[in-house]
Amino acid sequence: MFGNHLYHRLVKKYVAYFGTLFNNIEVRRYDSDSKIIGRLRVPISYASKDYYRQRLVSDPELARKASQMLPRMGFMMSTMSYDMSRKINPLHKFVSNVGGQIRAMGSSIPYDFSFELHVWCKNQEDGQQIIEQIVPYFHPDFTASLKLVDKMDLSLDVPVVLDSVTNEDTYENSPDGTRTIIWTLQFTMKGHFFPEVEESPRGIVKHVDVHLAADTDTSAGFNSNIEIKPSPTSATQFDPYTITTEQNFFNTAMHFNPVTCVPQLEPFEG
Repeated sequence: MFGNHLYHRLVKKYVAYFGTLFNNIEVRRYDSDSKIIGRLRVPISYASKDYYRQRLVSDPELARKASQMLPRMGFMMSTMSYDMSRKINPLHKFVSNVGGQIRAMGSSIPYDFSFELHVWCKNQEDGQQIIEQIVPYFHPDFTASLKLVDKMDLSLDVPVVLDSVTNEDTYENSPDGTRTIIWTLQFTMKGHFFPEVEESPRGIVKHVDVHLAADTDTSAGFNSNIEIKPSPTSATQFDPYTITTEQNFFNTAMHFNPVTCVPQLEPFEG
């Protein structure tokens, strides 16, 4: 219905980007003299909070205590919503030169992606260590440049905004009485969707000729024109160039020749 197959793997890239932000969190154990006696890399996976809650309480033989499974983190993308505030002119296009081939793509469509990061701990200090390794980097956003469309070699800044941090300390549904502390962090990622890539886009406008006439009857010809061209005319959008503007006045009404782009006395007969 809408055209050719389109898949830039954007949602997959956004999810991977978000998870990568938190894949190097570490919890350290200290003795009474504040010396490090142990280190624990906190695992993270893509899963909902309900999944972890069920996993902690569904061991019927109690062979694996919650304290042996924590701390750990999980995250999930919950919603996507159109962001009207970041809308740009739909006539805008991205143009790139990939291996000598000019490619074009329509304007981006801004979407906000809501993510939830949940941190599961058995004691307060573990959770506090993890939170203090995350919050200082968001004020209130963290921005990285992502290569979003491979065919265009296009990279854009994608901010991730920390919206809220909440804490839950509960003994509910814990068959062995183990204390479980849950930190929940809500994030909004300012992402984009993109249309399909034009492998051979239409030519670039290099010559603008505006005709000015004293009479509303266009068949009578024009008395002056304004020509706008790049200099040098051989430049592409990736080369350095300047724009030149030239206005010409004619004593006799002239007619435009769309083939040669040169004014002529007689009307053009194609």
